[in-house]
Amino acid sequence: DFLDVPNLYLEGLKSLVPVLERGQEKGAVSETELLEAVMDLGKAFGRTKQFIDSKACLERALEGFERLFGPEHENSLTARYFIALQTQSAEKVTELQALLERADSSLGVHRLVSDIANNLAHIARKGGNNKG
Repeated sequence: DFLDVPNLYLEGLKSLVPVLERGQEKGAVSETELLEAVMDLGKAFGRTKQFIDSKACLERALEGFERLFGPEHENSLTARYFIALQTQSAEKVTELQALLERADSSLGVHRLVSDIANNLAHIARKGGNNKG
Protein backbone atom coordinates (compact mmCIF):
# COMPACT_ATOMS: atom_id res chain seq x y z
CA ASP A 1 0.00 0.00 0.00
CA PHE A 2 1.28 3.45 -1.00
CA LEU A 3 0.66 4.89 2.48
CA ASP A 4 2.78 2.17 4.10
CA VAL A 5 5.93 3.32 2.26
CA PRO A 6 6.76 6.57 4.09
CA ASN A 7 9.29 7.92 1.59
CA LEU A 8 7.05 7.19 -1.39
CA TYR A 9 4.07 8.80 0.33
CA LEU A 10 6.23 11.82 1.23
CA GLU A 11 7.41 12.26 -2.35
CA GLY A 12 3.83 12.05 -3.61
CA LEU A 13 2.71 14.76 -1.20
CA LYS A 14 5.71 16.95 -2.02
CA SER A 15 4.56 16.84 -5.64
CA LEU A 16 0.87 17.29 -4.82
CA VAL A 17 1.09 20.39 -2.59
CA PRO A 18 2.46 22.73 -5.32
CA VAL A 19 -0.28 21.52 -7.69
CA LEU A 20 -2.90 22.26 -5.04
CA GLU A 21 -1.34 25.68 -4.38
CA ARG A 22 -1.71 26.57 -8.06
CA GLY A 23 -5.26 25.21 -8.05
CA GLN A 24 -6.09 27.27 -4.98
CA GLU A 25 -4.75 30.42 -6.66
CA LYS A 26 -7.11 29.75 -9.58
CA GLY A 27 -10.07 29.01 -7.32
CA ALA A 28 -10.24 25.32 -8.22
CA VAL A 29 -9.07 24.08 -4.81
CA SER A 30 -10.32 25.35 -1.45
CA GLU A 31 -7.91 26.69 1.11
CA THR A 32 -9.08 23.94 3.47
CA GLU A 33 -8.12 21.24 0.96
CA LEU A 34 -4.72 22.83 0.52
CA LEU A 35 -4.14 23.13 4.27
CA GLU A 36 -5.18 19.51 4.83
CA ALA A 37 -2.59 18.44 2.24
CA VAL A 38 0.05 20.64 3.90
CA MET A 39 -0.78 19.02 7.26
CA ASP A 40 -0.50 15.56 5.67
CA LEU A 41 2.86 16.60 4.22
CA GLY A 42 3.98 17.68 7.70
CA LYS A 43 2.94 14.32 9.15
CA ALA A 44 4.76 12.52 6.31
CA PHE A 45 7.94 14.51 6.98
CA GLY A 46 7.60 13.50 10.64
CA ARG A 47 7.24 9.81 9.76
CA THR A 48 10.54 10.05 7.89
CA LYS A 49 12.24 11.89 10.78
CA GLN A 50 12.55 15.20 8.90
CA PHE A 51 11.34 17.21 11.86
CA ILE A 52 12.30 20.72 10.72
CA ASP A 53 10.29 20.38 7.51
CA SER A 54 7.53 18.62 9.42
CA LYS A 55 7.16 21.40 11.95
CA ALA A 56 7.20 24.08 9.23
CA CYS A 57 4.34 22.38 7.37
CA LEU A 58 2.35 21.71 10.53
CA GLU A 59 2.74 25.31 11.70
CA ARG A 60 1.63 26.58 8.28
CA ALA A 61 -1.45 24.35 8.46
CA LEU A 62 -2.16 25.38 12.05
CA GLU A 63 -1.95 29.08 11.21
CA GLY A 64 -4.31 28.65 8.28
CA PHE A 65 -6.82 26.49 10.16
CA GLU A 66 -6.88 28.89 13.12
CA ARG A 67 -7.41 31.83 10.77
CA LEU A 68 -10.23 30.04 8.93
CA PHE A 69 -11.95 28.17 11.76
CA GLY A 70 -10.52 29.28 15.11
CA PRO A 71 -8.20 27.54 17.56
CA GLU A 72 -10.77 25.05 18.88
CA HIS A 73 -11.64 23.54 15.47
CA GLU A 74 -10.77 19.88 14.90
CA ASN A 75 -8.20 20.67 12.18
CA SER A 76 -6.51 23.31 14.36
CA LEU A 77 -6.33 20.94 17.31
CA THR A 78 -5.04 18.11 15.11
CA ALA A 79 -2.23 20.27 13.72
CA ARG A 80 -1.36 21.41 17.24
CA TYR A 81 -1.32 17.75 18.37
CA PHE A 82 1.22 16.74 15.72
CA ILE A 83 3.37 19.75 16.60
CA ALA A 84 3.23 18.79 20.29
CA LEU A 85 4.38 15.25 19.48
CA GLN A 86 7.67 16.69 18.24
CA THR A 87 8.50 18.58 21.44
CA GLN A 88 10.85 17.28 24.14
CA SER A 89 9.39 15.10 26.89
CA ALA A 90 8.75 17.59 29.73
CA GLU A 91 7.26 20.12 27.35
CA LYS A 92 5.41 17.38 25.47
CA VAL A 93 3.50 16.25 28.56
CA THR A 94 2.49 19.81 29.39
CA GLU A 95 1.46 20.52 25.79
CA LEU A 96 -0.50 17.28 25.48
CA GLN A 97 -2.29 17.75 28.83
CA ALA A 98 -3.42 21.25 27.84
CA LEU A 99 -4.40 20.02 24.38
CA LEU A 100 -6.36 17.11 25.87
CA GLU A 101 -8.45 19.53 27.92
CA ARG A 102 -9.08 21.78 24.90
CA ALA A 103 -9.91 18.89 22.57
CA ASP A 104 -12.19 17.21 25.10
CA SER A 105 -14.00 20.50 25.70
CA SER A 106 -14.31 21.30 21.99
CA LEU A 107 -14.78 17.88 20.44
CA GLY A 108 -16.13 15.62 23.20
CA VAL A 109 -15.88 11.94 22.35
CA HIS A 110 -13.56 12.00 19.36
CA ARG A 111 -10.63 10.03 17.98
CA LEU A 112 -8.24 12.95 18.51
CA VAL A 113 -9.12 13.05 22.23
CA SER A 114 -8.44 9.31 22.44
CA ASP A 115 -5.13 9.65 20.57
CA ILE A 116 -3.93 12.39 22.92
CA ALA A 117 -4.98 10.42 26.01
CA ASN A 118 -3.27 7.28 24.69
CA ASN A 119 -0.07 9.22 24.03
CA LEU A 120 -0.10 10.59 27.58
CA ALA A 121 -0.68 7.09 28.95
CA HIS A 122 2.23 5.78 26.86
CA ILE A 123 4.51 8.50 28.22
CA ALA A 124 3.39 7.72 31.78
CA ARG A 125 4.09 3.98 31.29
CA LYS A 126 7.60 4.87 30.11
CA GLY A 127 8.08 6.98 33.24
CA GLY A 128 7.73 10.28 31.40
CA ASN A 129 11.00 9.66 29.58
CA ASN A 130 9.71 10.06 26.04
CA LYS A 131 12.02 12.03 23.78
CA GLY A 132 10.09 12.07 20.57
